[in-house]
Amino acid sequence: MGEYLVREQYLSKIRAGRDDTGVIKIITGMRRCGKSVILELYAEELRKSGVPEEDIIFINFEKFEFQKIKTSEQLNDYLSQRINPDRIMYVLLDEIQDVKDWELSLSAMNAEKNCDVYVTGSNSDMLSSQLATHISGRHTAIKVIPLSFS
Repeated sequence: MGEYLVREQYLSKIRAGRDDTGVIKIITGMRRCGKSVILELYAEELRKSGVPEEDIIFINFEKFEFQKIKTSEQLNDYLSQRINPDRIMYVLLDEIQDVKDWELSLSAMNAEKNCDVYVTGSNSDMLSSQLATHISGRHTAIKVIPLSFS
């Protein structure tokens, strides 16, 4: 991973929800404001704290290897092959809005009770309206704003 500015105010909010498998952590904000980098930094923190690599599922839907996952059914298939029901799994999904019916997958992971889920999305209005329907009361939003010159 390259050299990134550590934005502690956001990482501390994410850290506060660690291991709370009943709450989905949603990182929202405009494009290019740093959501993906914050999620990558958090994944690195998990690794450094001793979480085994196989317990971290990190999907960036903008990368070639994950662009084939277009629907919640495809995402569910991918995740079900990797989630170990006997351990806490850290599921980090970057740019989730690219998956059709993604909110159904979040609801399913929440029902598993062993998935600590973190997602990013660029359109906070879209995220809010769909989340209200499917996982109301079971998520917390962290809004990221771009850096300023000051």
